Amino acid sequence: MIANPENLKIGQKGVILVSVPMLIGTLFLLTLSYMLYQSESETQSDLRAKNILLTVDRISALETTAQIAAVKLATNYDRKLLDDYKEMVRQRRAEFQTIEEQLASAPQWKERENSWRIAVEREFNLVDSISDNSDYGGESIFHIHGFRRQLAALVQHESVRRREFMHQLDLAQEKSRSDTGQWQSRITILLAIGIAANVLLSLLLSTFYSRGIIRRLGILVDNSLRLSSGRPLNPRISGSDEIAQLDQAFHAMVLHLAEAARKEKAIVDDAADVICSLDPHGLLTTVNAASSKLWGYSAAELIGRPIFKILATEDQLTTRNALHALSTGNPQVSLENRVWCQDRSFVHMLWSIRWSEQRQAYFCVAHDITQRKLAEALIKESEARVRLILGGMPVGLLITDEDSCIEMTNNKAEQMFALKAPDMAGKPLHALFSSERGTSLTIDEVTKRLSQPTAGPYVELEARKSTGELFPAELTPRQFMLNSHRKMLIVVTDISPRREVERLKQDFFSMVSHDLRSPLTSIVGTVKLLQVGLFGALNEVGVERVDVTVKEVDRLIGLVNSLLDIEKLEAGRMDLQMEDVVLESIVSTSVQSLAYLANQKGLTIVTDVPSCKVRADSSSLVQVLVNLLDNAIKFSPEGSTITVSAQVGYHASGSEKLDPDMVQIRVKDRGRGIPESHKQDVFDRFKQVELADRVQKKGSGLGLAICKSIVAAHHGEIGVESEVGDGSTFWFTIPSA
Repeated sequence: MIANPENLKIGQKGVILVSVPMLIGTLFLLTLSYMLYQSESETQSDLRAKNILLTVDRISALETTAQIAAVKLATNYDRKLLDDYKEMVRQRRAEFQTIEEQLASAPQWKERENSWRIAVEREFNLVDSISDNSDYGGESIFHIHGFRRQLAALVQHESVRRREFMHQLDLAQEKSRSDTGQWQSRITILLAIGIAANVLLSLLLSTFYSRGIIRRLGILVDNSLRLSSGRPLNPRISGSDEIAQLDQAFHAMVLHLAEAARKEKAIVDDAADVICSLDPHGLLTTVNAASSKLWGYSAAELIGRPIFKILATEDQLTTRNALHALSTGNPQVSLENRVWCQDRSFVHMLWSIRWSEQRQAYFCVAHDITQRKLAEALIKESEARVRLILGGMPVGLLITDEDSCIEMTNNKAEQMFALKAPDMAGKPLHALFSSERGTSLTIDEVTKRLSQPTAGPYVELEARKSTGELFPAELTPRQFMLNSHRKMLIVVTDISPRREVERLKQDFFSMVSHDLRSPLTSIVGTVKLLQVGLFGALNEVGVERVDVTVKEVDRLIGLVNSLLDIEKLEAGRMDLQMEDVVLESIVSTSVQSLAYLANQKGLTIVTDVPSCKVRADSSSLVQVLVNLLDNAIKFSPEGSTITVSAQVGYHASGSEKLDPDMVQIRVKDRGRGIPESHKQDVFDRFKQVELADRVQKKGSGLGLAICKSIVAAHHGEIGVESEVGDGSTFWFTIPSA
């Protein structure tokens, strides 16, 4: 009993629809195969009988010829005739062997064949007995007649047996033909019956199982139509087959679509932007709740109203043109306009509009950009202020692109180069500058000087005005990125006043060197002659005054020499004789030169210097140590100790890595120390910790400045470590040999 098809899955129904005809077809094929086998067997039997009959005919022909040869041989012996007879006997035996092979699968004919073959063998034996006797030619003729009688009897007997055998074969052949015809008729009838039954069964099964499937598929199609028209779906299809599962999935899909539509509506209603649609005439057909928040109009107030009624008058034509362009080919457009709100204020909106040819409607998303517009206005105002500030700056500003072409300038730069901004825009930077000799610089030379300044962050070049006049300029370049492009900001300062100051300073130092130091030297010479009594003896008061004068003149000469040394060092005009010198010798010379002053205050100078060499100018290095030791002696209390030490290797400022190529030299005293606020400027000119030091300690404020310049010329560093009340340690570094 076949189960209810609605409770079966489509796959199971297909198996049944295929398996039932297959089973019947298999039985049909087995029966047909058996009948074909039987028909083939009968056909083979008929063919075998035909082949045996043909062989019998050949044997009969050979036998007749052999009998004639035997009679001739009995009458007149002939060797050739005997050989022919034996050849025919051999052939007949070979034919009998063929019959034996054909009868291997037909034992029912074996008995008749044996009787016939025995009769033939007797005939062979009789002839062989005569043919083997070669001396019978002299015998009586009656003996020959006896042979012939025997041969005739054997031939007659053989003929009877042969006809019996052939008759049996004819009967078997007729029976095989009859059976073959019967089997073929049966096969034809069976084929007709099988085809008809198979077609009928297929129709019955397909009708039985497809009736329920078609009905249930009709429900699915109807559900699809109901979904498109928004009507409720049919009840769910019962069962567990694929159609029922598809119907369940369809119902679940409808639920998900309804939920998605609900969420989409909620998103649209909760969106911060106004989402709406317009008909081809610009009438609002749908609008979300954001219109109430942004514009103050409810959806009911807007639907059916032209969008142009709420737009600013100046923006209506632009909006109409944009909508017209959309409906004539453009897929989407963005535009900005202003919307009048319910409270008569307006907001700036950015519209993204798309035209749907299928629905003949505009779909719009309007984003509030009022704050952005305010920000843009502020940015423009800020840009105006920045331009005003830049325009009023006392230095020139140039901004160049990656190819070193000028993009922007300020007012001061226009004044410097006597060019207007439009004339400078796009102009190559190198066209504004010349070398020190007045020749034009190439772009590569300018770019190299700006990107790799050799002396700090400033580059000095000769600038050329549009009139051809040259003036010295100091350039401060700074690279920056703008919109992924490399730019360069160049601050240009006219240093003509500074050059004038430097010229005046050079004149001052020349005056000091020639007009001040020379007279002082002459004065000190004359005073020393008075001191030794060359112009006569002086009284006690005169000697005292002369001694004071000599000291003051020596101090003035030292001050002048210090000023000149600093000027030479800073200008790079002091020649340093760099050589490998023994550090112990330099320290020993410096200590010995100040040993007298130290002994006067009861001070002890202790040295702790390793045996090493440094690369330095020996006299300049002695000058640095003498200045540091002189300060230590001045500010150390009586009876204290001054320590001079050195070590190979130095931690550079801001680095924890030891530099083995530098030697650090330290001078430590037990003086009053230096306050934290004065540590940064003690190495500046004329800077002293206390104002009284200039009088009490007889200091000029130039010693540490000279030390700093000399150490810098040696590519070293100088510094101080100090705590108030705990002494100071001045240190500097010099390259090792």
